[in-house]
Order: sequence, then C-alpha cells, then structure tokens
Amino acid sequence: MSSLPNLAANTSNNNVHQSPSPGRSEKDQLWRCLPLYRALLRGDQCDLELAARPLGPLYKAWDCKITRAGDTTLHVIVGAGKWFDDPTVGPSAYTSRNNDGHTPLCVAAMVGNMDAAKNLLQLNPGMGSLDDAVGPHPIIEAARYGHKEMVLLLIGDMERKLGGSPPTKQSSASHFLHLLVLAGFYDVLLALLRRHPGLARTEFYGDNNESLLSLLAEIPSAFRSGTRLRFWHWQQLLYSVMHAKLEIRLADIEKSLVVAQSSATSPSRQSPEPASGLTWEYCTRLANCCILVCPKWLVTPIYSCMNHVGIMMKSMIRATREIWKTTTRAIRHIKDTKLMHEETLDIVKRLCEELTKHYSSTGEDIEPVLRKALLSAAGSGISEIIEEIIERYPDAIWFVDSENHNLFHLAVINRYEKVFSLIYQLSVYKHLVTAGEDTSGNNILHMAGKLAPLSRLNLISGAALQMQRELQWFQEVEKFVQPTLRTKRNSNGKTPKMVFTEEHKELVKEGEKWMKETANSCIFVASLTTTVVFAAAITVPGGNNQNSGFPLFSNETAFTTFAVSAAFCLFSSVASVLMFLSILTSRYAEGDFLRRLPKRLILGLGTLFISMTSLMIAFSATIYLVFGQKKGWILIPVGIAALIPVILFESLQFPLLLDMFMSTYGPSIFRKQSSRILH
Repeated sequence: MSSLPNLAANTSNNNVHQSPSPGRSEKDQLWRCLPLYRALLRGDQCDLELAARPLGPLYKAWDCKITRAGDTTLHVIVGAGKWFDDPTVGPSAYTSRNNDGHTPLCVAAMVGNMDAAKNLLQLNPGMGSLDDAVGPHPIIEAARYGHKEMVLLLIGDMERKLGGSPPTKQSSASHFLHLLVLAGFYDVLLALLRRHPGLARTEFYGDNNESLLSLLAEIPSAFRSGTRLRFWHWQQLLYSVMHAKLEIRLADIEKSLVVAQSSATSPSRQSPEPASGLTWEYCTRLANCCILVCPKWLVTPIYSCMNHVGIMMKSMIRATREIWKTTTRAIRHIKDTKLMHEETLDIVKRLCEELTKHYSSTGEDIEPVLRKALLSAAGSGISEIIEEIIERYPDAIWFVDSENHNLFHLAVINRYEKVFSLIYQLSVYKHLVTAGEDTSGNNILHMAGKLAPLSRLNLISGAALQMQRELQWFQEVEKFVQPTLRTKRNSNGKTPKMVFTEEHKELVKEGEKWMKETANSCIFVASLTTTVVFAAAITVPGGNNQNSGFPLFSNETAFTTFAVSAAFCLFSSVASVLMFLSILTSRYAEGDFLRRLPKRLILGLGTLFISMTSLMIAFSATIYLVFGQKKGWILIPVGIAALIPVILFESLQFPLLLDMFMSTYGPSIFRKQSSRILH
C-alpha cells in the first residue's frame, strides 16, 4: 500500500495554470486528465508523479471527474484493483458518485477490491449503509458481480453498524436476495434467513413479480432432483455415502461474518505464508552433506544413482500429485454439490414456513405466490419444492396454469419422472389429479403420447433407448388413467394411442436405423473373431506329437487355459453373430423397442464382450506357451498388452450395454420417493 505523490510544494514553482479556467470545456479537462487517468490504471508511482505535475491543484481535487463516465481519481484507483493512502482525501470524495451513481465503495464491490473496501469502510464508516434511493447499493453490486468475500464483508459491516438485516429497505432486500440466488451463494442466503427470518417475507421483485421461491424453482441444478447422476456411476455412489455437514458450512459463514466485521474496523495485513515442509531440494542438500564424509571413489556412483533416482522420484511425485489433485477435486465437487442441495432444501423449507405463517396471520391470498413457484418447479423437475409447498398448503395440488395444466401434466409433458413419481405419495386422489383436460381437450395420456422435449431426449443415448423410454412413460401414465380416458378423443379427434403413433413416427425410423447400424458394426467384429479363433483352435500352438497325435503342450496349464478360452471365444462369438442377425431381420414395430430389441442387443453386446476377452486370454496363453517357457516375466507385458483392447471395448461399449440393461431389467424410474403422504 503506497501513498499518492504530494505535489502541493511543487505547484507554486510551476508555470502551468494551477486549475482549469472557468470557461474551460469539459472535454478539454478530460484531455488534460488523460495522462493521469492512464497512470492511475497502470499504478506506477513514477508515472503518477509525472502525470500529476502539470495539473497542479486539479490533481488534489479528489471530487473532480477525470473520465467520460464521471469517475473521480478515487473511482479509477479502486476500479483498477489498487489502493493508495493519502491524507488529503476529503470526506466528500468517499461519497462522490459517477454518472451511473456509483460511489468508490460501489466500484470496489463491483471489481472485488477487498483491500480498498476495507479501507473505505474504515475511513468513512457510513459508506456501507448509504440509502439506495440515491444510487446503487454496494452490497447489491457485490452480489450482482459474484464477489462472495465482498458480500460477507459488507453484510458484516452493516450488521455491526445497524444491528439489522442487509439491506434495510424492502425493495433492496428483495433485489439482494434474488442476486444471492442467481450468484449461487446459497450458504450466505441460508445464514441470513437463519439470522433474520423476516427476510423470507420480502416482496416480489422484477417485472414478472417473481418471488424468491419461484426463482429457486427455475434453477433445477441447485436441487438433488434436478441433478443428473447415473445410477451405476461412481459419482452416484460417492454422493449416496457422503455425509454433508451443513452446520459446519454455516458455522464457517458465521465465522466469516465475524471476521468481516472486525476487518472492516481494522484492515487485515498480509499474513506470511507458512514454511514449506520436507521437499526434494531439502533431501538433496541433506544428501550432499552426507557425501562430504564419504570416500572419494564412492562419490561418482552415488551422484549417478542420486541423479537417476531423483528423476524417477520427481516423475512419480508429479504423477501422484496430479492424480491426487484430480481425485480430490472430483470428491470436493461431489461434496459441494451435496452441501448445495442441503442448503437449498433448507432454504425452501424456511421460505414455505415463513410465507404460510405470514399469509395466515394477515389473511391475504397466498395462492398467487405458491402457484407460480409450484408450477415452475413442476416444469423444471424440482420435486423438493413441490413436496414442501403441498406439505404446507395441500390445496396446491389443484393449481393449474393458463392452459389448464396441473403439476402432473407438466411433469409428463417435460418428462420429469421424479415429479410424476410424487403421485405414489397421494392417497385416493391419484386417479383424480390425472382426470383433468387442458384447453385442447388433451388428457394426461394424450400428453404422454406426445414426443418428449429434445433436451430430455438427448439425455438418453441412442434412438432405440429413447423410444424405449417413451414407451415406458406411456405405459406408466396409462396405469393411473381412468379406463374411459384411454380411448377418449381430444379436440382433433385423436385417441392417446393415435397421438403416440403419429408423434413417434420419425423416432421409430431413427431407432431402426440406429439398431441396424449398431448390429452391422458388431456383427462384423463377431464374424472376424469367429474366423480367427476357429483357425487357432485347429492349428494348436506347438503342433502335435507325430506318434500319438496329441498336442505337445497338452500337459501344460497354459495350454488348458488356451483351449478353454478359445472354446468360450468361439461359442460366444457365434452366439453374438446370431443375436445381431436377429436384430437385422426384426420387424421394428413400436412395441418391439420396449423389451424385444433391447434384449437382443444386450445379449449380442454381452456375448461379444465375452468373446473379445476370451480371445485375448487365448492369445496371451499361446504367446506364453511358445516364447515364455522358463521366462515368467513375459506374462507381465503380454497381460498388459492384452488388457488394452478389453479396456477400450469396455470404455466405449460397456456404458451403452449397462444403460440398456438398467433401462430394460433395472429398477423402474417411477417409484415412491418417500413415505410421506402428500394428500
């Protein structure tokens, strides 16, 4: 931290005018201040002195605007991410505003200049609580530009001085809370709601009169139901076993607020970095000291050995460090994601509790607030918000939008299975909520017959699996529809089945094309494997005994391994060819995509994987029989090389095989989410 050059003593000897003449235009003044403006941006002390010398008292007039945007010298310094101490700065400079109404503290909040913000709050204690009716509020600008530390600093400053919740005005509070949500600062928002429960009752904000609850309902990634984790993926497993310590996260936020309050009073100094631990350089110095006491004839071999070991150790340490960083980064991401889900769920619970308590005490109509939030959550696939709203206000289950769609209609239209699965938590109403029709005369089965949105279809790999998922949706919805509605016609005179056939005509063609292309590719590999292994089985490695006709290596364990793996390879590859051949000759009707075609593809890919693995084992056994006698080490490179095609096949085709198996034989995507009865 440095100080601006004090040129008061130098200006008396200057022949340049001490201040701009009254008739001097604004543009002329901006041109004169341009060198100073550029020097301030660079932050070079020498450049500042040279640029400021011709200006005289103008340089000390901190309120003078030196840019077209109306920024003063203090605005420019803070906006450049710097800070200079100068005792000549008057109180008016701290509260001066540019053409956009921003004070220097606002600019510091916008760019995240923590050093400047702490000093400004210390030099002018009232700056952090300026009335936002005059101009933008610093804490709102900090939230808008996503500077979390700055937000915590300003919250701590306001709570220390005002003893209340930031900001103080209702409109500013609503705007601030909305910006916290948009910035993803859910932990800060939750900490504020815990400290100041009244913030949950803030008014609507924006042209759409959007409440905080409806804003959260449009961010599916902030909730567990809106985050896509594959059932078999390691992320799902880690997420399920990891314990999210929400109270520790909130305690850290509370601690940050306390630190922010104290740092606003006394700006923090840069703490020295802790001394590094044991490093390779330290070990090298220690070894050099030990070498000094060694005999001379040992020095050269020791140095040579240290050089090779050092290169190897550094490579291993570097690789281990990268693996550790990648692993810890992935684990930290899962942990932060789960903590975020816990935070948003707690926020929703507090919002619903405070809103229902407030509207019940005032007697006002709560339905406009809850309707938009519930229908937005249904359209975004956030089941947590829907559960909490219905828990607090059971009649919300009957809310409909302008097209007469209720929450289950929207779940079916947008293909959100977790939202539709809430129907399992209804008592006797599950057949009533599905009986309604929209403005076009479509019942919920008509909606299931329409093609899913492209954004939802693209989450499933392959047109055949997409068609299978569409059939599963139609059959699931059909279970909850009254028998009379299954054949009822809409305004266009179409039954649900007719709508399904018409909407999915192109998807059936794409599914047929995808299945045939996959089968053709795999049948070529399976046929090639059959040919190779058949030839290998006839010409056994090592040849046969001329007298008995038995293979020469028949008593070797490796030969038995070769024979068994070759047999497995031949039988599985032939079975794979037959499975893919049956796919090519299928009739490709709509219903075939539900189980018949996926089952054949699963068997074909599974047997092909077995044949590929068996082929590699047979080949490795042959290599060992021919070249590896009394050379056991040869198994290591051969085994590693044999694993490469198996791993490649597994990484490229196994995810598709597993997805298809889980979709066909795995647990249904429609199931009861919890034991809580909603209605």
